[in-house]
Amino acid sequence: MEPQQQPGPGRPRAALSSDVAALALRMFERDGYDETTMQNIADAAGISRPTLFRYFRSKTDIVWDRYEEEADELRHTLATASPDRPPLDVLCDILPRLLQYADDDLDLLRTQVTIIASVPAVQGHAHRRSAEWVSIMAEFIAARSSASATDLLPMVMSRCVWNAGWSALTYWAASDQRRPDTALATAFAGLRSGFSLDALSRL
Repeated sequence: MEPQQQPGPGRPRAALSSDVAALALRMFERDGYDETTMQNIADAAGISRPTLFRYFRSKTDIVWDRYEEEADELRHTLATASPDRPPLDVLCDILPRLLQYADDDLDLLRTQVTIIASVPAVQGHAHRRSAEWVSIMAEFIAARSSASATDLLPMVMSRCVWNAGWSALTYWAASDQRRPDTALATAFAGLRSGFSLDALSRL
């Protein structure tokens, strides 16, 4: 076991990977993503570089922190959804709830979304990261129909749902709105209505 390091003045040791990720996101916002190194993050967290790499393989993995946990939550929530409701209604209800965050996390969420949307090195991983969510939703849609998860319509529907949520978050991150709730509700209401002209006029 690695001996515990003594943190320097003003540098409390970050005990959990989520604490390290939060610290790193603040550093990315303050100093720039490209300018911040893994060594900088380890030093600020009061841990060794090898320990940091046990938490995260790269800065990109730090930006996508909590992604796997949220994907697991999506899978579990869909598995317990009412079997009588249409798949799109279920997804349009569940996704906005899963993408809501506590007030204390909003500044970090805004930073996270902004980095993913604007930093090329992170954007390059976006398709791989979103593919798991799309696959989970496509499997859910297929299970309620005679289709396969790899058929066209389940894939189209699941990608539309993913893009609705992501577009709402990027819109919110660039706005002065405190929370993303309104943007998420508007995006999914439009998707649920098929973006009819009547629905669009009420959004």
